[in-house]
Amino acid sequence: MSTTTISVKDQKHTYTFNLERMTIYKQSKIIEARDAEAQLFYLFFYKDAYINTVKAKELKPNSHAANAFEHGVTFRAPHPLIDAIIAASGPYKKHRFNDLFPKLQKQHTLQETTLIATFFESFIKKEQLMKFIKTLYNEDRRSGKMYACYRIYRVAQAFAPTHSWVKSLAGELDFKKYAPLYENLDASLFEKDPIYVEQFLYENRDTPERFNQLSTFLQQQGRWIDDIALSIDRFNKQQTNELYEAIHEKIKVHFESDELIRLLEDLYERAPNLEPLQQDILDTYLKQDQPERALKLIATHHIELHPSQVKTFDHIVDHIDLESSSVSIEELNTVIGSLFTTIPRQAEALLQKAIRMLMKEHSISYIQQWLNPLRDVPEAQQTIAKVDQIQELEDDPNKQLQLGELYYEFNQLNQAIECFSWEMELNEQNPKPVKWLSKLYNELGMNHEAKAYQQLYVDMVKNG
Repeated sequence: MSTTTISVKDQKHTYTFNLERMTIYKQSKIIEARDAEAQLFYLFFYKDAYINTVKAKELKPNSHAANAFEHGVTFRAPHPLIDAIIAASGPYKKHRFNDLFPKLQKQHTLQETTLIATFFESFIKKEQLMKFIKTLYNEDRRSGKMYACYRIYRVAQAFAPTHSWVKSLAGELDFKKYAPLYENLDASLFEKDPIYVEQFLYENRDTPERFNQLSTFLQQQGRWIDDIALSIDRFNKQQTNELYEAIHEKIKVHFESDELIRLLEDLYERAPNLEPLQQDILDTYLKQDQPERALKLIATHHIELHPSQVKTFDHIVDHIDLESSSVSIEELNTVIGSLFTTIPRQAEALLQKAIRMLMKEHSISYIQQWLNPLRDVPEAQQTIAKVDQIQELEDDPNKQLQLGELYYEFNQLNQAIECFSWEMELNEQNPKPVKWLSKLYNELGMNHEAKAYQQLYVDMVKNG
C-alpha cells in the first residue's frame, strides 16, 4: 500500500504529515512533508536510519540540504522506495538538537556523528557545528586515535575547508602518512574509511567503473534502496537495455504486485520506447489482471504479443471495463484499430464490447461516425456492416424482427424487446418474436414475464 502520510511525535503531541518527495544524496535521505497547516518540514535520515524532523527554512547555498535537492536522486510521493524507507525506520520523533547530538554519539561512531551534524548546516549556525565537531575530534585525540582523528578531519575539511581550525590541522605531521591512501583511493579505505569511499564513488558515479564499485559497496552494506535509486538515476541518463535489465533484476528481488508495477511505470515514464521494458510492463499487467492498462500499452506501441501473452490476454478480454479504461472514448476506435494488426480475434471482441458501451448513451449515427477509422480494416467489416444495418432498419416497420436480433447481438436487450414487441403486434400469428421475448425476459431475470411469453409461444405453436 502506498505511504502518503506519516505521524511525527513532538514532545506530547503527535502530528500527521503529508509526504511530498524524497531525495537520496550520499549517505543521507531527506523527505519533504507538510503538516495540516501546509507548513513544510524535512525528515532527515542517515543511510536508512531516521535522525530528526526539522521545520523548513531557506536553505543556505552549498549546504548539505541544498546540495541534496540540487544533486541528489529525487522521487515524488507516493513511491515504493519512499514506502520502503518509511517501513524500515521509525518511530518518528522531533528532537531538539541539544538532545539529539548526545544521542547520536551513543548510536554512531564519532566520524559518523560528525557527518550527520553537517546535514543540519541550514538549521544550526556553522560555528556551533564546528564547535561540536571539535569536541568529537578532541575526544579521539585524547584517546590517541590519530587515524580516527584524521577521518573526522576529512569530513570537517569537506564541510568547512576555509575554517581556521580545519586549516590548522592541514599541517599536522601525524596526518601526512594517511594522505597518500586518499589520493589513490587505496583498497584498504573500503574498510578503514567507508564514509570517504562512498562520497568519492558517489561524486564520480557517472563513470561505469565507479558506479559498479558504488553499487557493490551499497549491496555489501545491505542498502538496496540506495542501490536501486542510484541505478534508476543512471538509467535516466543512459536509457539502455543493459541498464534496464540490471535494474529489473534488482527490483524483482524486493518488490512484487502493485509496488513492482509502480516501479516499472516509473521507469516507463523515463524511457517509454524501450522494448524490453514495454514487454515486462505488459507481462506484469497481464499477470496482475490489469486489462485496461495492458490495452492502452499494446495500442500505444503496437506491441506484438508473444503466444503466452495472447493466451493470457484471452482470459482477461471478457472483463475489460472500457468505461473505466484510461483510454478515452475519443481515441478508443484508433486503439482498437491498431490491435487488429497484432491480436485480431481479441480486437474483434473489444470492438463488440466498445459498440455495446457506446449504444448505452449514443445514437447509431454517432457510432457510425466513430467507426470511420476502422472501415478500412478487413477484420472489422462484418461488425461495422451490422451497425450500418441497424441504422437502415430502425424506421422500417417490416424489419423489426431482424432489427431486434441485431440489437441482441450487441447485448441491447431493452431495444431488442421493443423491436420484438412491435413485431408481435404487427404479425400476431408469428411465434418467433414471442419466443425471443420469452428468452430476453428470462435473461433479464423477469421470470413471470418470461413464463407468460413461453406459455404463449407453446400455445401459438400448438394452434399453428
